[in-house]
Amino acid sequence: MKNINELIKERRTIHSYSDEPIDDRLIKEAINCALHAPNHKLTFPIRFTIIPKKFRKDLSDISLMIKRRKGKLLTSEDENKVIKKFEKPSHILIVSQIKSTNPLTLKEDYATLAMGIQNFSLFLWEKGFGTKWSSGSIIKESGLYKLCGIDPDKESIEALLWAGFPGKEPSPPKRPSVNDVTRILGSTNP
Repeated sequence: MKNINELIKERRTIHSYSDEPIDDRLIKEAINCALHAPNHKLTFPIRFTIIPKKFRKDLSDISLMIKRRKGKLLTSEDENKVIKKFEKPSHILIVSQIKSTNPLTLKEDYATLAMGIQNFSLFLWEKGFGTKWSSGSIIKESGLYKLCGIDPDKESIEALLWAGFPGKEPSPPKRPSVNDVTRILGSTNP
């Protein structure tokens, strides 16, 4: 088993998935890990909606509608790629956040959501599965809220979370060094 340092550094966002399923118990354990993210005031603002395979066509229809609305001319091959993209991963989850009227709580709750998704992703990565956090146009669509039964006055959709066995693992991106991003107050070094 890898240590947490290795898991953090090796985890990648996965864009293509094989058909291999993830056991539903692992997904629930990953969600449980998400619930252990730091959470100021213990508001527990994260909600997960699992999208079973039988509803994936609805997701691809929403995605295709967005592309057409933006003026994209789609061939049948383009449409099939979008449909296949939503069919492939073992699991797709909608991650939403309970809305707060307090701006500071709203910001802190979003931080909890982000850390929760990291916990979810690291848990699955350690088990050999990949994830992708998508926050594109689809998460703002009223059709997605309706599909998921989410009241937009009470919750905001913040992520489309993909999970599955990686079809292809991308190379690690170039990252800045610790020295590039760290300042020491009172130091003469820039």
